[in-house]
Amino acid sequence: MVAGKPPERPGPFPQGRGRYGTPGEGKSQAGVGLRSATFQLHLLGAVAQLERSLIRERQREGIAIGRTNGVYRGRSRKLTTDQVTEATRLAEDGVPKAKIARDLGCSRRVLYDALAARGAYATPAVLSVTLDPSR
Repeated sequence: MVAGKPPERPGPFPQGRGRYGTPGEGKSQAGVGLRSATFQLHLLGAVAQLERSLIRERQREGIAIGRTNGVYRGRSRKLTTDQVTEATRLAEDGVPKAKIARDLGCSRRVLYDALAARGAYATPAVLSVTLDPSR
């Protein structure tokens, strides 16, 4: 046995070569495959990001066109203006908001939005219904 040289191994591979070649083989290109794979992934990511931004832009344009045509109006209201007025009166009288919401058949979140004139209830028709200004 010679010092510094590994012992011969019997096996299915050619003389002195393992499954992945000799120990020094391919060192000049080490990392090249990794760099090119990373570059390709970055490139694919950039293309996907561009594609997604184009889709979102087209979607916004379509929604704007739909709104001008009166087709895209968003989600309908759960409470009518009369129900909001009644809920406002009951809230001012001190009735618990959970009970008001149960009686109206809506969630407390919807009731709070209607009382504060937020979200779907922030329209001129509902904005005229305000809480007592002395509060």
